[in-house]
Amino acid sequence: MSLLPLDPPGVDEPTAVPEVKSAWSRVRRLLTAAFVWCPVLVVMLSAVAVIPVWVSSGGREWSWIPAVGAAVIAAVGALWIRRNSTVNPDRWPSTSFLLMVVQSMFGLIGATVVVGASLDDSELTWILGAASLGAVAAVLTGSALAFSAMRTIRPPSSAAWGETSFEVDFGVRYIRDCQPVMLGEEVSSQPWMLLRSGTPIWAMPGEAIQIHGQSGEFVIPVENAEMVAGLVRRRVRRAARQGPSER
Repeated sequence: MSLLPLDPPGVDEPTAVPEVKSAWSRVRRLLTAAFVWCPVLVVMLSAVAVIPVWVSSGGREWSWIPAVGAAVIAAVGALWIRRNSTVNPDRWPSTSFLLMVVQSMFGLIGATVVVGASLDDSELTWILGAASLGAVAAVLTGSALAFSAMRTIRPPSSAAWGETSFEVDFGVRYIRDCQPVMLGEEVSSQPWMLLRSGTPIWAMPGEAIQIHGQSGEFVIPVENAEMVAGLVRRRVRRAARQGPSER
């Protein structure tokens, strides 16, 4: 069984959206590297560090705890991404960062403490420095891979992402239709919206989307209005098929 689904989450016919299927394949590789291979590497390094101490003690000492702890944390991370990979991509980088920090501290730094008990000060300093560099490298690598996975689909590059189950940054429950429009010079004559503080926000002439909802019509200035409108329309149709709780 694959850790992550082979097809883009929520898509009924992946062959109908080849650009999404291709992007999801890249996301799968990046997430697997961030949440599986990076943690596995930390487990292996922790085990290699403590095995000599464990063997020399005849297997009686508790020197294996850092490696086992790192393995448990790695399993938790893999389970998390398996259950949450299709929900909110914005959480991938921060979760990977937290996972790698905790695992590196418990595994690599913990293994250094175990090994350091049998070393003199100069050797301990060298081992601690190497472990610290390994921990930093693991954290940065895992976070960078997860961030690259997120940026592959955020912001969406195609309206076809509206067919997926990934969260988008707007609700569609009360949206009936959406279409691209062009704002003219007249939009500069009055504020587009007012913040709660009373500060006016002015729209600039250019692309926008016009949303038709139960409460009326309103316009949102955006870049690439044609793509955004298409994404909203697809998500509206998907929500209509699967229920009003979809986003």
